[in-house]
Amino acid sequence: MAYHVLRHPPGDSLPPLDATPWETVRLPAEDIVHLFHPLAPGQLRGVSWLAPVLLRLHELDAFEDATLARQKVAALLPGSSRRKTAIRSWPTERA
Repeated sequence: MAYHVLRHPPGDSLPPLDATPWETVRLPAEDIVHLFHPLAPGQLRGVSWLAPVLLRLHELDAFEDATLARQKVAALLPGSSRRKTAIRSWPTERA
């Protein structure tokens, strides 16, 4: 028995130039570990231990992207300040 897994994850932003989409690699079943909490004796499949944190990790990734975008936009905005008193112009020297 073996598992066929994608060589590169779908949506990979930087796949190798010679990569073909949906290319799979055969991995023997002995090399795959499926971590889960068995709820019944003899249970072979279940919910992964990582399932509860996947949504949180996705949200953290989106937060980091939004923060970076906000900082980029903030860097583009010019700053200015106003004084309450008028600035006097310097007298010009006449020869």
